[in-house]
Amino acid sequence: MYIHQTFVFLHFPRTGGTYISRNVLPANGYKLALNMAGRNGHNGVDQIPSNSKNVPIFGLIRNPWDWYVSWHTYSKKILKLNDDFKTAIMSQFKSKPIIGYNTELYIGMYYGGNAIKQYKEQKTLPNTSAYIGKTENLQIVVQDFFQKNFQKTLTFPDKRVNTTNKNPDYKVYYDNELKEIIQQRDELIIKTYGYTY
Repeated sequence: MYIHQTFVFLHFPRTGGTYISRNVLPANGYKLALNMAGRNGHNGVDQIPSNSKNVPIFGLIRNPWDWYVSWHTYSKKILKLNDDFKTAIMSQFKSKPIIGYNTELYIGMYYGGNAIKQYKEQKTLPNTSAYIGKTENLQIVVQDFFQKNFQKTLTFPDKRVNTTNKNPDYKVYYDNELKEIIQQRDELIIKTYGYTY
């Protein structure tokens, strides 16, 4: 989570948040205070300090099939995970038997921790005040957020950071079984944002 006096940016892992926080926002004059109260800076709405609860909130989401590839690549590189892609993803699903790991993070970040149980039991979610855009349209959605809330046009530096996936086609990592498992477990994100395989 990155906090500015006029907005909060919820940094969902593997969605371009490092680029936004280290490059885009500073290049446009925004000095941020990082709130590291949990999940290595990937805090959700529950952790927004009370003095920042009434400012606009924004965050990003990514195609689940692509997200898992990025998560696995990052985990191998940084966390020294040794499992192959399918084994790593299947082990995450064993520990989260109802919804995908990506979807659980998404709900917790943008709707709050109590919403995870609500979604698992009722397939419903409370309202969220967060503006959530697709990483695939990163510049457009971030620009849209700042135009709507502050009538400000941002510049986007070319320098990308924290890029882990060297293979641009996530489909090479999937067999039919794993593709369908992601389709089922991350259905909420897929349907909400119109993602396709």
